Amino acid sequence: MADTFPTLWEADPHTVAKHAILRRYLLAWFPILSQQSSVLGQKMRGEGKQEILYIDGFAGPGEYLNGFEGSPIIALKSALNHQSQFPNPIRMVFIEARKDRFDHLQSVLAPHKTGVGEARNISAVEAQHV
Repeated sequence: MADTFPTLWEADPHTVAKHAILRRYLLAWFPILSQQSSVLGQKMRGEGKQEILYIDGFAGPGEYLNGFEGSPIIALKSALNHQSQFPNPIRMVFIEARKDRFDHLQSVLAPHKTGVGEARNISAVEAQHV
């Protein structure tokens, strides 16, 4: 089925609900996954420093017309602003096929790049156009 949405569109109520669940899920699981990767890294290789890879395969433009954040920004802020310091940082990869949405996503991510560079919970954030 062809994607007929414009670059930006309004978030439907079910999308807003899905993103609320995603936010709560990531706030709970990012520190758990990071801790477990640290423990497993120490057991398997004698080293604790690894990173978690978070991939959003259909990232979209990063925001909606009616002001709601898209999943890449939700994930980024969940790690960036988390109250806990993760033992192993998260590498985030956001993949978007449509060039117009990819370009918009890049512009939405740009203001957060400084915070990412200073953050201990995130090792890298990249957007990829495929």
